[in-house]
Amino acid sequence: LGYIEEASGNGKAAFNWYSLAKAGGSRHAVFNLGRCFENGFGVAQSSKLAGEHYRLAARGGHPQSQYALGLLIYNEAKTEAAFREAYMWWSLARKNALPRAAEALQKLESSRLLSAEDIATARNAAANFTPEPFHQEASAGPFNEDVVAGRELEASAAAGFFVSRDGWLITSAKALSLDQKTRELESGYVVKIITEAGIFSATNSIHLNKDESIAAVKVSGDFHPLPLSDSAEISEEAAMFAVSLDSPSGGNFVPQILKGTVNHARKGGRGKPIFTVNTTEIAGSLSNFMLFNPLGHATGFALPPVHPGATELAAVEINDIKNFLRNNISGITLEESQALTEPSEVALMDHARQCTAMVVVYRN
Repeated sequence: LGYIEEASGNGKAAFNWYSLAKAGGSRHAVFNLGRCFENGFGVAQSSKLAGEHYRLAARGGHPQSQYALGLLIYNEAKTEAAFREAYMWWSLARKNALPRAAEALQKLESSRLLSAEDIATARNAAANFTPEPFHQEASAGPFNEDVVAGRELEASAAAGFFVSRDGWLITSAKALSLDQKTRELESGYVVKIITEAGIFSATNSIHLNKDESIAAVKVSGDFHPLPLSDSAEISEEAAMFAVSLDSPSGGNFVPQILKGTVNHARKGGRGKPIFTVNTTEIAGSLSNFMLFNPLGHATGFALPPVHPGATELAAVEINDIKNFLRNNISGITLEESQALTEPSEVALMDHARQCTAMVVVYRN
């Protein structure tokens, strides 16, 4: 809701929502408060308070705050020690796959403001960095898509993923406030799509697949989906990645990436073709997943595991999703597989972030 108020130009309301989210344990809200203080949005401008908020979230491992803190320090730096600290924070942000940080490091290295010894010291500090727990952080609960159906809250959020350049994306149908009879958005509810590029209003056009587990929604604009692969290319033991969003109580809304390997393919409920991926323990605070291979091609869509601590994702094959989209959306142009060579891991993660969005449903 803070994002929505910010996009509408309501600085004070956005600041208040971010403050509430901070109290609930969101590092990303702390970052947003830092932005408010830095830019004087909804509150008196204060570089000092901006730095304090960025530092709080950066120490907890929040990559955008690490970059922002490094930039703030760099812009005010007058000593080698300050430039070293900026280098350290940017190194951590780059390690967390933030492309802007790599560009900032390159600029600082070429400026000759730091000696080779200074750079080595900063890199060593980054290598020895250990994230600190956020003292206000609550334990990460399940991503809150369940609350819409029960009307326990006035807002809900879930991860969605673009599948076409003109704004079609898929998410879990459960995340939307749909009328049980008409299967359309209930009266009084609004869907907003939050991306790195901004906030967009969804149209009223909602399509559900056969078992009503996956929904396709539309926004206007030009987006960057992952190319969709061919399910025939999925093989056992193949490397696989999954991108998702974390719950607000998990610290932030920055896309999270899991790595794993394909276990095996099988038929799911109602004969739906699925495949499983073994990965590390999956946090209960994560939302839906888009799976993709090392080429950066989307291979499937998965709902969050039902049981806490699971290490396996069961994904609907991408061909099944493509068929659903083409059979229900006239004239849709899906992004098809193109690249034949593997991109760098930084580029791969960047592409995954760009295809990811937060689907927010709230009572207008």
